[in-house]
Amino acid sequence: MINPVASLPLNMAVKFRLIAHYLLADLEDNKFHVVLTPAPNPKHQGHKVRHATTKNPEWYIKIFDYKSKRASRDTRDKHKGQGEIRKRVGTSLLRIMKDEDGMYTGRKYSYDKMLRELIKKMLCEGYKTDFGEIPPDGEVVEYFG
Repeated sequence: MINPVASLPLNMAVKFRLIAHYLLADLEDNKFHVVLTPAPNPKHQGHKVRHATTKNPEWYIKIFDYKSKRASRDTRDKHKGQGEIRKRVGTSLLRIMKDEDGMYTGRKYSYDKMLRELIKKMLCEGYKTDFGEIPPDGEVVEYFG
């Protein structure tokens, strides 16, 4: 488990904050949006089909799937819909960017923990952006072993 960003060496903390900034921008720029378009093979007058014009980022879809499946098992979390999970992910990314993320203690700071793990994976394994592939960061790989 990765400790809060403020407890990491400065060079590592800066890298985590930069990726958190990238993820937050990605989340804000890529919100799932659906429009109705005329059906290609209409069955009746005015028949329309749903068409996604933008989609959520892949990394967010994985977090959403995990959290929504968990919520279906936990009656305390039944209220969590897409908007609530998106809001919590955004808030957690902001905390990471400000070095205010917390130590995971059961339910508290679970999004912080999950996002720190995602950022570590991205830095250690590399990741794809709209501008190309970003290779693994050797300094981070060496630090985390």
